[in-house]
Amino acid sequence: MELDCKSLILQNREDKDDFLLGLSVSKKVGKATKRNLIKRRVRSLCRSHLQILTNYAMVFVAKNGIIEISYKVLEQDFLTCLKGLFSSSPSTYRSKN
Repeated sequence: MELDCKSLILQNREDKDDFLLGLSVSKKVGKATKRNLIKRRVRSLCRSHLQILTNYAMVFVAKNGIIEISYKVLEQDFLTCLKGLFSSSPSTYRSKN
């Protein structure tokens, strides 16, 4: 399944093991320091919401302009993507409020 959000494209498949993460950040996004910042942010988001990501393998593709948005906005977009992903089985997704 593939979901297209404001700042990320999310592709996933169910996996029998733990959570697997793939990151793709193009050179179009920025130089190495900016690309690494984006990867650190996405890894941090995945760590924060690991309980809802177990048993999945996901690939995040960063879009142009992602470097300009704040961490909080990125997190909201990330959670929106996950809600869309789990909309077929709403009991799987539980928000951390």
